[in-house]
Amino acid sequence: MARAISHCPRAVFSVFFGGRNEMILPLRLLQINGSADEADRIVGLLSAGGREVDSRRVATADELSAALAVQTWTVAVADYATLQSGFAIALSKPEMLVPGIPLIVILDQADEDALIAMMRAGARDFLRRHELARLPAIVARELEQAGTRPLQGQTASEEALRMSELRLRLAVDAGAMGIWDWELRSGDVYGTEQLSRLFGLKPGEFDGRYESIIRRVHPEDRAGLEASIASARDHQTPCGHEFRAIWPDSSIHWLAVRGLFFYDAAGRPVRMMGIAIDFTGRGMMEDQQRQAQKMEAVGQLAGSAAHRYNSILTPTLMRLESLLNDPSLPPHVQSSLRELKDEAKRAVSLTRQLLEFSRRQIIQVEPVDLNEVLGNMSKMLRLVLGERISLGFRNEARRMWIEADSGMIEQVVMNLCVNSRDAMMPAGGPLTIETRFVEFDADAARANPNARAGKFVCLSVTDTGCGMDAAVMERIFEPFFTTKETGNGTGLATVYAIARQHLGWVEVSSHVGKGSTFRVYFPELIETASTGPETPDLQRLHGHETVLVVEDEETVRRMAVMSLQLFGYNVIEAASAPEALRLWNQHHAEIDLLFTDMVMPGGLTGLDLAGRLRETQGGLKVIISSGFSEDVMKSGVPAGLGIAYLPKPYEVKALVATVRKCLDQG
Repeated sequence: MARAISHCPRAVFSVFFGGRNEMILPLRLLQINGSADEADRIVGLLSAGGREVDSRRVATADELSAALAVQTWTVAVADYATLQSGFAIALSKPEMLVPGIPLIVILDQADEDALIAMMRAGARDFLRRHELARLPAIVARELEQAGTRPLQGQTASEEALRMSELRLRLAVDAGAMGIWDWELRSGDVYGTEQLSRLFGLKPGEFDGRYESIIRRVHPEDRAGLEASIASARDHQTPCGHEFRAIWPDSSIHWLAVRGLFFYDAAGRPVRMMGIAIDFTGRGMMEDQQRQAQKMEAVGQLAGSAAHRYNSILTPTLMRLESLLNDPSLPPHVQSSLRELKDEAKRAVSLTRQLLEFSRRQIIQVEPVDLNEVLGNMSKMLRLVLGERISLGFRNEARRMWIEADSGMIEQVVMNLCVNSRDAMMPAGGPLTIETRFVEFDADAARANPNARAGKFVCLSVTDTGCGMDAAVMERIFEPFFTTKETGNGTGLATVYAIARQHLGWVEVSSHVGKGSTFRVYFPELIETASTGPETPDLQRLHGHETVLVVEDEETVRRMAVMSLQLFGYNVIEAASAPEALRLWNQHHAEIDLLFTDMVMPGGLTGLDLAGRLRETQGGLKVIISSGFSEDVMKSGVPAGLGIAYLPKPYEVKALVATVRKCLDQG
């Protein structure tokens, strides 16, 4: 059966919204206030509607007694700070401060102690100092209700109602709740100032229309909110829903609303009332968790595809390299082979990006000076960005060491710069790359769910392009999301993944029409190394040792065996771990190094196989190869024990260089 009411309960409604039928009557106003300026402002507010105001200001208990003795007052307005300083004895007594006169108190902060003190002093309402604009409505309500109660004293039920209203106002104020009343027939929404603040509006900016509220709900959340409201209306149940609101500055805020419909005698819904609160912190964390789960699922698909490509590209690259070393081939054939090799390397770059996004590509870290990386890239960046982009650098004049894969850092810089360039086209403009040291304490780290306390090096790229709105910013790190034409992706998903792999994170700030800034944070490396990787000398990569090659992909195994043999090594090959164990039993005395794939059929991984073989020959050198370097990382390959890692796909030079380096280690 429908709940029927004829109107909203007046007492409860007036607590939050004030009376709407204010009567213009002479007002005898008693003010307890130490500030003459504030007292004059209050008189101005109350007389704005044409009412005559007879005001008297007192600041001490003696002045108050004299004022009460000579005149009857309509209403009293008291500043709580003045009461605390000059009326301490009066506030300590339970009797009323101004008996028989409606008392309204101005507070700087609403707390329980202040509320109890004011109740004892006879206060009927309170408001914050910054809410003085609400005072005329509160006074109008008191005047309207004055005719329905005795001037001297109060009934027990009226006092209980007054105290309940004050407690309710305190709870709403402390909980930062927005109260709303939606009249369904007119579409008007009456709301408190806090409701306006929840939608990023200043007092007076909300036009009171339901459509104006829906317009500020995130486009992806509007249908769900309206469906929840419709369900509550049709089934006569309470409504509860959570959604994202877009503020005028394009920031996203999570709101929760709870409401109840009221119906007329015929069962028709006529009004909905409820509250709204902001829970942005928790909402962002939940949204980020959902986003992370979605990206993880896509990453697994990307990683699986990259693994299959690696199995194809490894023998392709090795075969092309071998053919290019054949001097008998005509020049035009060699030229075609070089073009094929270049295309294969482009495919290798693609698979690496897929693996970086899926976090299944192991990073070859070493001490890297971020400023040096940028210096080496500056010429290439200017060529890529073009003449319309004015590239500038702002770097601290000292080395900025991080532990990183330099190739991945270059990719981060390139992707961010190209993304910014595209945002500034066709007009172009200044693009700035900056590096600086930053340190976060625990409080600063808690303000960002991705950050943590410590010292970091910050790489930032700032453009003056078109900027992004809130909806775009929410999706920029999704792997296949782009606002550009098909085939012109942003590469920001790769930036996100590389930052995470380096134990860092990415922050973005943007304003539509003004540009964007991307900040990538990397942990600062205190101790640095002085030498970098060396270019291998092919003549020094030859050897005569015996290598056991274990690889289940036949084409990969065949090319690896042939390449090692070309460089003088003796090779024993196996297609599985069980076969390798049998060959080990026959030849273990002559085998110097195990080169094995990580994941193979038969139940044993490459690391498992290495452990078995080392039980009989503890000094055996081991190289593990995989297109899924995540498998190697999860298995916990011990460092410093003669175990090296070679990612797929690899070329002949990389293979023999890794073999030689591993064998030469003590």
